This record gives sequence, C-alpha cells and structure tokens, in this order.
Amino acid sequence: MGGTMQGIPVRTDSTVARKPWLAALLSLVAVGLGQVYNGHWRRGVGFLLFEFVLGLIVFAFMEQFVVLLIGVSALAGFNLFVIVEAFRSAKEKSAYTLKACNRPLVYAVFLLCSLALGLASSWGVRTYFVKAYTCASESMVPTMRKGDHFLAKALGAEGAIKRGDVIVFQSPENDGVDFIKRVIGLPGETIEIRDQVVFINGQPQEEPYVRHSESDVQPGRNSMAQQTLLSDEYFVMGDNREASYDSRFIGPINRKWIRYRALYYYFPADFGSESWSDRFGMAVR
Repeated sequence: MGGTMQGIPVRTDSTVARKPWLAALLSLVAVGLGQVYNGHWRRGVGFLLFEFVLGLIVFAFMEQFVVLLIGVSALAGFNLFVIVEAFRSAKEKSAYTLKACNRPLVYAVFLLCSLALGLASSWGVRTYFVKAYTCASESMVPTMRKGDHFLAKALGAEGAIKRGDVIVFQSPENDGVDFIKRVIGLPGETIEIRDQVVFINGQPQEEPYVRHSESDVQPGRNSMAQQTLLSDEYFVMGDNREASYDSRFIGPINRKWIRYRALYYYFPADFGSESWSDRFGMAVR
C-alpha cells in the first residue's frame, strides 16, 4: 500500500518507532542527518546549510582570537542544539510511518553532501581566510617555540606585507614544504649583515626579537655582502639566527611563494606550563 504526503511518497505498510539515541548519533555524524531519519528532511537540509554558512562567516572574521572563541562556541552550540532537537523529536515518534527519505540511499547521499560541503568550506577557508599551522623547528625561538599551534591569514597575490611580519612561505627548494620566518628586507632595499648586525640601506636595525646562540662569526651566516632586492623579492630570516635556514642560504623569497601571515597562538607548546597560559591567544609578533 502507499500514499502521498505533501508531495512525498509515504510507505504506509511499515511503521517503526524512531530511536532517540540513533537520531542523536546521526546528527553527531552529520548535522541534519538525525532530522532526515526522523522524517524532517527539509529541516535537516536547512540545518546543514545553516552550519555551512555559519562556519564560513566565523572563519571569515577570525583574525582576532576572541572572534575565534565566540565563533567556535557558536558552532558547538548550534551542533548541540541540532543533536538535542533530533533526540527530542525521535522520542515523540513512537508510532512512525516510514517515508521516502527513510532509505539507506537517501542517508548516504545526505552524508556525502555533508562531506562535500565540509571539504569545500575547508578549502575555501584555507585558501581565502585562515589556516592552522604547527611550528616544526626551533628557528623562530624565542618568538615561536617548536610545537606551537598558530593561525595564519591567507594573503593572496595582493596581500600587504611589511617588515617584521612573521610569514609562512613555500620553499622554492622543496615543493610543498612551508617555512616560517620573519620579513627583514622589503622589495628594492639593500641588505647587508656585519658581525650579526643587519643593515638595511646602510642603517643598522634594532631587532629585539633576535636570539644569538653562538658568538663565533661565520661568513654567510653572521656576515653577508650587500645585495639589493628586486621589486618582487623579500629577505626573510629566523629569529634564532644561528639555527635558521633562511634567505642567507636560499636567497630572497619571491612574492608568489609567500602564502600566509601568522596571527596568534591558539594552542601554544608546553601545555600546562605557566608560560602556556600567558601565550594562549597571544598575537605572533
């Protein structure tokens, strides 16, 4: 036997109670899937699309740490609401007549759509907004420690870069490998290093962020002859000068290789230490 309800075929020959725990679990797996399981497919699709849009809005404005906290809390709260709504709705359906949306194929399609939206939003966020990174070396000590988790802003081709910015760039030597360094020299400037002191256009630079772990002076590492940067080149160095592989060795970095600018630490290294709480959410400077 069969019939229709609001234009959707209804299977009147099968009545099965909805399981609240299963509805909640399905909404945990994919936002809105629990609603589809309960027969509310329009509501489920609406919840899924709302989360997608909310996620994009949050990540588009999360250059400030407080926005990240508020945004993540909003997303978590919305997901909890969807799970609870699915659970409560299922409890009310002790005698539920299966609908056309209660088919494995529909569930699978909905799950695939959820995954596709998730991948699309992840790609869009990383390409146009922000990306999460983990510092993998000690080349930026003391500013950045090995194991620090931080967010970086996507710069694009026209993003402004200024001296002192901590940037992420793709190594011209190793395709796909990202380096984290500080911008020292800008396009058109003349760079020189004399006995560990950086000179730009003949003027010595004050660099309070620098750490020198070795006192012996080595040509190429602690001293470098003058070189003038081209119109699309940047000279970058690690703050831990004697433990950094940077423009002193690989040369200036072309603008096209620079991808992100570091924003703030969202999970510093050494969790539980006193310094961890001080650095949590701190801007990378």
